[in-house]
Amino acid sequence: MLFYIFIHFFNNKESVKNFTNLWISAGLIISLYGIFQEYVGFRDFEYRWLTADPLRFKLYHIWGHIRIFSTLSDPSAYGLFLAFCGTGSLLLAIGPGPYTKKVIYLTAALIMFFGMSFSGTRTAYAMIFISIVLFIIANLQNIKILIASFVMVSIFIILMVGPFYSGPINRMRSTFEFSEDASMHVRDAKRIRLQSYVKSHPIGGGLNTAGNEGMKLSRSHPLAGPYDPDSGYLRTALEMGWIGLLIVISLNTVVVIKGIRNYFSIKDPELKIYSMVYIAPFLGLSVAHYTQDALYQKPINILVMATLALMIKLKDLDKTIVHEQ
Repeated sequence: MLFYIFIHFFNNKESVKNFTNLWISAGLIISLYGIFQEYVGFRDFEYRWLTADPLRFKLYHIWGHIRIFSTLSDPSAYGLFLAFCGTGSLLLAIGPGPYTKKVIYLTAALIMFFGMSFSGTRTAYAMIFISIVLFIIANLQNIKILIASFVMVSIFIILMVGPFYSGPINRMRSTFEFSEDASMHVRDAKRIRLQSYVKSHPIGGGLNTAGNEGMKLSRSHPLAGPYDPDSGYLRTALEMGWIGLLIVISLNTVVVIKGIRNYFSIKDPELKIYSMVYIAPFLGLSVAHYTQDALYQKPINILVMATLALMIKLKDLDKTIVHEQ
């Protein structure tokens, strides 16, 4: 439904611009409330909900710090959404446009990244890193963008090796220390353990037969079980089999290829940067989907569907603009 709606909604450049500014504004508001939770504290009803379930509190309380979730469902959804919004805002700041807008987008990106750091979601850091790498590779011939990229890479290196030891920075560093990540080893062992089930069920057990939903259906559904798929791709393999997994990976690959081709073929400079604003975070999100269920969480699934629609519509919009000129 969302895909169909977006296909008809994106009928001119103004609609793309308004929608992009809408979700960046939403990300900014959500990040500001997350910063409020971090420095002022949780509201009474939020803290009651947080402590009502001991397991929930254990998951949210890491390294002596309660993970922030702002107005969203959980810290993971909060971190990934701000990673998408912040990256998009940063690319708009680097792209074409008046200096005032560049400053506004850059400020918004920094605020969103700052708020994201309190989510405790390491996958969000990896998502930003992958998105920026794609953007740099796509602009190796643009001196101005290369200089801005060099500044960003320098800041990243300083944060990684500098004498800074706050909780968010340590969490970011641990994102890229795969060999020392105990949780990653546990997830790898889980994937190996469930491989036999995936091989013996080429079309899977059916939708919602894994995770919490699978536990609820396990008594009435013969293929449902108490599988705990941390990875979104593992969940797809369990529910739709290795055939469904190949379809999903193929779809994501085609979308990324289409987005990159759009970026190099679109003539209008604004539509060109909008193509990268959506496809770069989408690539990061697709990779993040390996470690957790990233692509289909709310509200980021709305941006995923918008990306799929835009990869189809942007080229048509560009042809219309070129024809009018």
